[in-house]
Parts: sequence; structure tokens; C-alpha cells
Amino acid sequence: MGQPVEHAVYLNRTGFPIPECLKLTERERTILNRYGHWMRALVEKQIDPNTPEQCHFVGVARGELDATSEFERLWMKCVDAKRPTRLTDHFARLVSAREAVCELREEYVARRDELLAPLREQLAALEAEFAGRIAETQAEAARIEAETRAAVLAHGAGFSHAGIRATVARPRISWDNTGMAAYLETHPEVAVHRRVGKPVVALRFDTPVHEVERL
Repeated sequence: MGQPVEHAVYLNRTGFPIPECLKLTERERTILNRYGHWMRALVEKQIDPNTPEQCHFVGVARGELDATSEFERLWMKCVDAKRPTRLTDHFARLVSAREAVCELREEYVARRDELLAPLREQLAALEAEFAGRIAETQAEAARIEAETRAAVLAHGAGFSHAGIRATVARPRISWDNTGMAAYLETHPEVAVHRRVGKPVVALRFDTPVHEVERL
């Protein structure tokens, strides 16, 4: 089955402008030259997606889904290349701020160790005395907690006693986004029930920074 007429208009256009700073393979350049205008038209809502794959591509471009196809990864390369250079400044400042935390924590640990040095032998003996007892007591508390959770589930409702409040949450319901996008193509009336939340930024650091320990 051929593409809709409105898609064909963009599919017939070539010569998609490629940012100079973007490093691409010859195949990637060929794909962008051939399909770049069409991909941008999908992202900018100039045309509507008409297959599950196209719906997924649009979701990736909007930051709602992870890129899984060659087209999606290539488009995200273009997006990253066009981001404002000020974004790198934010990351540079974040690196500096995290380094400051590390330096302060190292200074704190060094000062703390200096103060605690005369007490280390006494602390080691105290830890040896209590370590086993604490572990056994924690294990028993965890076992009783698991039994209590099971009892609340069997009860089927929340319960409060002796300063402990137990609540029973309903099972979380999730949907297959890819499957729902395909279903939406043939049942557009369900679109009124679709809600799109605000974007969320997740940062993963190669070197974690822990909070300054407190005595």
C-alpha cells in the first residue's frame, strides 16, 4: 500500500539540510537526504502518522519513548546537534558543583577521622560487640514486618495500631504504549481519554556523589 498523498509530497523532497557539526556515516547522510523532510513533517505535525512505526517515531521525537530504529536514532542525532550550546554550559556548571561537593566531603572525612583517631579502638570493640545482635534483631523485625504486610493484605483494608498506619494501594495499571498507539489509529474516539504528562529529565552520573555523612 502506498503512502498517503500528503506523505508523498515530503517523501519526494530531497536535500535535507544537515548541520555541519553532525558527524554521520554515508548511509546516515543518504537516509537524511532521502527522508529528512518527511521525518521533520511528522515531528512538526504537518502530516499525521498512519502506521504504528510512524507513531513510535513521533513519540521518540517528543521524548516520550526510547529510540529503537535506525531512523529514530538518526533523528535524535539531528536533535542533539541543534541543541543550544548553552546546554553544555549547564552541564559544565553541574560538573563543577558536583566536584565541589566531593572536595568538601573529602575535607570533612579527613577532619572527622582526625578527631576520631583516639577512639577507633573503643569503637571497633563496641561494633564487634553489637554487630551480631543488631543483625539478628533487624532480621527478626524484617520477618515480622513481612508477616504484618501479609496479614494486612489478607484483611483487605487499611489498619492502624500503636503508631503504625497500614494502607492498601490498588494494583497499578499500565498500558502498552506501542499497542495503544496502533489501536488509536483504528479507534480515534479513544483519543479523548489520552493524557500526556509533563516531560521529566533523568540524570545518570558516571561517578556518584554521596551526601556528606553525619555523625
